[in-house]
Amino acid sequence: IGAHTTREQALPVDLPVYVSGTIAEAKQANFVSFSARSGANYRFRVLARDCGSPLDATLAVLDADGKQLVQMDDVGQDRDPVLAWKAPADGQFVVSISDFHHQGGERFAYLLQLEERKPDFSANVASDLLTTSVGKELEIVVNVARELDYTGIIRVSIEGLPSSVSCPAVESTHGTDSAAKVTLKLTGSEPFQGPLNIVASSDVEATTRTRQAGTSDHKPIWLSITP
Repeated sequence: IGAHTTREQALPVDLPVYVSGTIAEAKQANFVSFSARSGANYRFRVLARDCGSPLDATLAVLDADGKQLVQMDDVGQDRDPVLAWKAPADGQFVVSISDFHHQGGERFAYLLQLEERKPDFSANVASDLLTTSVGKELEIVVNVARELDYTGIIRVSIEGLPSSVSCPAVESTHGTDSAAKVTLKLTGSEPFQGPLNIVASSDVEATTRTRQAGTSDHKPIWLSITP
C-alpha cells in the first residue's frame, strides 16, 4: 500500500487478494476498499509479528460513511489478528489496519489477506504420537470441523501406509453423529515407525477438495507399531 492512509484514499481491490504494506509513521492507518454482498462471509488475516515485524496489528471494517462496524486485535495465543465478518448489506466497505500502540516505522511491515469465505472443512487429531503393537487395533479419533455449516460428505483416510498396515477409510456425514467426529481403525502385521498422513477429502463443485489432518499445534503425526 502506498499513499492510502485515509478512508477516502482507500486502495480498491477485488477479492481474494493479498496486499502488502507498512505502517510507516506513528498513528498511521492504511485502508483497503472492496465490494461486498449482503449475507456473504469474509475473512481478513494479517501476517506481521509471525514474520518478525514489530507491528501489533489492529483490523477494523468501516461502512461507506466511515462508521466502524467491527474491530479485531490479536486474540489469545495468536500473534496476528484474523477477523471474520458477515456483510450486513450490498455495497462498498473499507478495511483499515493500524498499530494497537499507535507506533510506526519502516520495520512495521505486514501482509494483509482478504477473502470471501465459503463453506469448508478441516480435521485434526488430539495427539501427534500414536502407538500400538503388532496385531492390536489402534483407534484414531479424528475431529471434523465444518465451517459455515458445510454439508458435504467428508471421507477420512490415511495415505501412504506400507502394505503391512491396514486402515479402512471412514466417512463423516452432515446431520449424524459422524458430522463432527469419526474413528479410524488401524492394524499392523509388522513393526513400523514413520509419519502418518491423515487426509480429509470431499467433492465440491465437481472437484475434490483435500485437507490434511494435524494436531491443534500443527505438529506432524508419528505412528509407532512395536513388536
